[in-house]
This record gives sequence, C-alpha cells and structure tokens, in this order.
Amino acid sequence: MRVLTRGAELEAQAIGDAAHPCVILVMGAQASMLWWPLEFCETLAARGRFVLRFDHRDTGLSTKYPVGAPGYTSDDLADDVVAILDSFKVARAQLAGVSMGGMIGQIAGLKYPARFTRLAIMSATPLNGEGAGLPGPSKAFMTLAKRGEKVDWDNREQAVSYMLEFGRVLAAGEDFDEKAARGLIEADFDRSGGYSHGTNHYHVQGGESWAKHLSELTPPLVVLHGRSDPLFPIEHGRALANAVPGSELVEFSGGHGLSRGAWDPLIDVLSRGAR
Repeated sequence: MRVLTRGAELEAQAIGDAAHPCVILVMGAQASMLWWPLEFCETLAARGRFVLRFDHRDTGLSTKYPVGAPGYTSDDLADDVVAILDSFKVARAQLAGVSMGGMIGQIAGLKYPARFTRLAIMSATPLNGEGAGLPGPSKAFMTLAKRGEKVDWDNREQAVSYMLEFGRVLAAGEDFDEKAARGLIEADFDRSGGYSHGTNHYHVQGGESWAKHLSELTPPLVVLHGRSDPLFPIEHGRALANAVPGSELVEFSGGHGLSRGAWDPLIDVLSRGAR
C-alpha cells in the first residue's frame, strides 16, 4: 500500500486481521521493512495482532532523496508512523522500534501520546543520553564503521559483503545465520535499488527538542536490550528505562538489533493481552 505523508510516499504492508489490536513496526537506519522478517510478522499476527511494517524514506520502495542531503528530520520520521496508522484507519497501536526506530518511537510517543498503547523500544539509546556518560561502541564496531566510509553502497558485491560483516559484529558472538542474512541483504539491496540513499539516515537532524521531555513519556514503555550490544552497550537500555518512570526493562542474551534470539522477548511483550 502506498501511503502519502509530508513530502514523501511510503510503502507499507499489513499482515493479519485488522480487527485485532495493531502493532506498528519501526526498523533502524538504512533498513527497509524486509528487516522485519515475514516469519516474525506472521508469528505476531498468529498471536492476535494486526501487524504493520513499512519502508522508511530512502529505503525499499519509498521516496528517495539526494545522497547526503535528506530532505526530512527526525520529527518527519515520527510523523510518518502516524501517517501510516491513519492510512490503515488505526486509532491506537503498540509501537515496536529497533535502534533508530527506537529513537523515532520515543519521539512519536512524546509527540502523539494518545496514539500508542505501548512502546517496545529495542537496542536504542535514550533521547536525553547525550552527555550522560554512557559507554560508546565497542572497538570492533568502530573499526568496522570506519571501513564503511569507503564502501560503494551501490556496488552490490561491496555492499552485501560489508553488510554481512556488519551483521556478524552486531550479533556480538551470538549465532549468526550467514545464509539467511545474505538472502535478506541481497533481496533488500535489489528491492531498494542500492544502499546509498539509506546512508541519509546518518545525516538526519532533529529530535533534540524532545530530549528534555523524555521523563514525561506517558505510553507504557518496555525497553528491550541485548547484554552484549556492541553499538549501544546495555547501559543505554538501562538509562532509557531509568529515564521514564514506570518503565520495564527486559535484558536478553545477544547483541544489537532483531536477531533470532531477540524474537521471543519482543513477541512476548507485544502479544501481552492478546486473545
């Protein structure tokens, strides 16, 4: 389904029965909806959830912007979430956000509190974390990130090879299914027409004005975080949970992002109260 939002067209997909409570899935930087695997979505739908996933701007089949010059802000990305809910005529939903999607989720929850019944934020850092003395990424991650500056993101071989290594580092020692990861990355690269536009996510500005209001977040917040996260060490998840009164923290074994080992904790949170 094509969704019109401010300055962009987004590709979105619904999975499950629209009569069930809705969950909208918000992925991280440089990642289209494919990074929410269909099996994950179908498992969630089988638990009694109406699941929405979508391509961020500059990914998948959504609007692309000049490389290095995204024509949108973090607030726009939060507005995109609500535009998708509106297009599917969903008044209120749970939001699951991973990494950058977790930051978008924090903004969306502050900006549109009445639209969300719960926020499940995974592998993210708090909006107000700057200057809080939180530990930085691991040496292995920083070394790999530096190499990423030289990748030709529209060269299929280079991009796929780098993203495979990136995924292995993010897994932080957990089981890494290289065959499945390669299939996902290749499919995403081909569907998106290359990965260069997705790098715009690292240039997006905004969200700072919401940081000072983080403690005022009213939708119930569950923070999920891998104890071996090499990008945002576990202290980031703990800081986010501590920043919002009444939050719940779910720590699990694993690294950064929606690895297979993270499926069960997240699905369990999102299916609470299902029929």
